[in-house]
Amino acid sequence: FVKAPKADPVPSNEADKRAQRKLAAEYADGCKERSGEMLPHMTTPNTARDLDVIRAALGEQKLNFLGVSYGTYLGGVYATLFPTHVRRMIVDSVVDPDQDNIWYEANLGQDVAFQMRWNDWQDWVAK
Repeated sequence: FVKAPKADPVPSNEADKRAQRKLAAEYADGCKERSGEMLPHMTTPNTARDLDVIRAALGEQKLNFLGVSYGTYLGGVYATLFPTHVRRMIVDSVVDPDQDNIWYEANLGQDVAFQMRWNDWQDWVAK
């Protein structure tokens, strides 16, 4: 699915949009087909619980956590579920956890920020 070259992520017309939606649907169907009964259990809270099982298996009372992008959301969920198990937590490029924002709207907002930083970088290089 991810072999290069990848299609331009910005569709230029309706046909491109339909093609990208078709690819996305095929990818999702493949995940469902390969994961079987596991898929409904592959959630962020369950991932946080898995992380706590790993912490306990290592014999650690508390964990140090570095989360970037989605990792910031995972860290927040972990800290909510297991507040006494966090020693230090660093989050960078924080995801807005609002249920109306996750995930599609968050990606749209992130795209705007990426474009602004790209423009800043281009200006910096030009100078």
